[in-house]
Amino acid sequence: MKTHQILALVLVLGLLAFGQAGCQKNTTEAGTQGIVVEKIAGAPPLQASKDQQFSIMVSIENKGSYDVKKGEATVFLEGIEPSLFSLSSADLEKKNTIELREAVNAQGIAGGRERIVFADKAKYVGQNVDFNQPIKYVSCYDYESEAQTNICFALQSGEICNIDGDKIENAIIGDAPVQITSITEQRSGQNIQMRFKIENVGTGRVYSPEVNCRTPEIFLENSVLVSVESEEPFDCKPTLSGAKSGEGRVNNIIVCSRSMKDTAEHLSPVKIRLRYKYLELAETSIGITE
Repeated sequence: MKTHQILALVLVLGLLAFGQAGCQKNTTEAGTQGIVVEKIAGAPPLQASKDQQFSIMVSIENKGSYDVKKGEATVFLEGIEPSLFSLSSADLEKKNTIELREAVNAQGIAGGRERIVFADKAKYVGQNVDFNQPIKYVSCYDYESEAQTNICFALQSGEICNIDGDKIENAIIGDAPVQITSITEQRSGQNIQMRFKIENVGTGRVYSPEVNCRTPEIFLENSVLVSVESEEPFDCKPTLSGAKSGEGRVNNIIVCSRSMKDTAEHLSPVKIRLRYKYLELAETSIGITE
C-alpha cells in the first residue's frame, strides 16, 4: 500500500474514533446505578463464635451522574436484634459524612466513595448458638436524573425539523436508576405535544423526595418530582401539578403542550429533570457458633 493511502486510512480511522469518543450517551448506553452498597469481606466474617468481636461495615460508591451531598445518603442495618450483638439503636443508621461526587463513567472516572462503619466491636451475647444470622443493608438516598434533547416545534415535519421518531435516541442523558426512556411528539389541534415516559431501570424502589426513609410511606412509592426546563411556553397540566413542574408517576406518560398559533417552525432544546429518593437492599449473613 502506498504511503499516501496509508495516511488517508489512518486519518479516517482517527476521525471515526474521535466521533465515537465525543458522542453523548443515549438511553441504551446509560448506566442504571446511583449509590451502590458493597459488602466488605470479613466485616462481618462468615462465622463467629459467641463473645468473639467483629466489625460490621459496608462501602458506598456513587456510580451515577449526580452529586450526593453530605447527609443525603443513609444506610440502615436491619434484620438483627441489636442488643444480642452488643449494638445500640444509633449503630443501626448511618449517613454519608462526605460529598459523594458523580462518576464520569465515559472517561473511567470513579465517583465518590466512603466506608460506612456500623460497629467495630460487635459480638453475639445471646444464649442460642449454631445458627445463621441474616443481615440486611437498606440504602436510601436523594438522587436526580436528567435528559436533554432538541424538540421540533411545528405542527408537522418540515424543512427545519421533524416531529416524527423518538427524540430519546439523540438525547443527552445521565447515569441513574430512574430515567426518561422515551420522548415523542404529536400534534393536537393547534398545539404540539411532547410526551415522555419515566421508568425505574434500577434494582431498587422509587419514592417521592419527601418520603421517610425509616418507614417509607406506600402512597409515596413510584412518585418523582418532575421539572421541564425550556424557553418554550409549555403547559404540562393536568399530568403535572404546575405548568412546567410537579409530581410524575413511574411508568406513566407525561404530556406537555405548546400552542403553535402565530409561531414559526423551529427547533429548541428541552431538559427534563427528575428528583426522587431511591431505596435498595443488599444482604449478607454470619454463622454463630459456640
